[in-house]
Amino acid sequence: MLVEDFHGARGATACLLAEGHARIAFLGNPPALYTGAERLRGFWAAHEEAAVEPDSALICQGLVGAATAEQATLDLLHLPDGPTALFCTNNRISQGAIRALYKAGTTLPLAGFDDFDLSDILGLPLTLVSYDADEIGRQAAQLLIDRHRPDPHDALRSAPRGRSLRATAGRPRKSKA
Repeated sequence: MLVEDFHGARGATACLLAEGHARIAFLGNPPALYTGAERLRGFWAAHEEAAVEPDSALICQGLVGAATAEQATLDLLHLPDGPTALFCTNNRISQGAIRALYKAGTTLPLAGFDDFDLSDILGLPLTLVSYDADEIGRQAAQLLIDRHRPDPHDALRSAPRGRSLRATAGRPRKSKA
């Protein structure tokens, strides 16, 4: 089980588009991060599937926390033709965007990644891509354990002179006659 960055972003954005929002702001972490790149790719894919051209003026990348997301959201809200909905790539960015909406005295639908405490009582139209972090951790640990189990073909045998020779599967060792 891995977090489906691309599919989650595409699905969440598709929900906003299905509600009639054509001006969706993208509030994302740095594009060099895999999650940021995949979530932007999913955002674009949802727009392409809906035949809606995203407005590049509404795409903000490089946000590193709630404070930068709050400021970016405030800036977007002050545009003459601002967003009608927001997509945020993680919970810190969502929290900053929500704080900006509160300060601006407005509500917009928000879709994003990662659930966060009290999201269910904010009274905002939220769509959150959520996953079980504990289960992801368990599966990642199991993958790591499985990866480091010795392969029976990699077993070491003791040679007569105290040297270790790597056993080779399927090939008999040459013996000196």
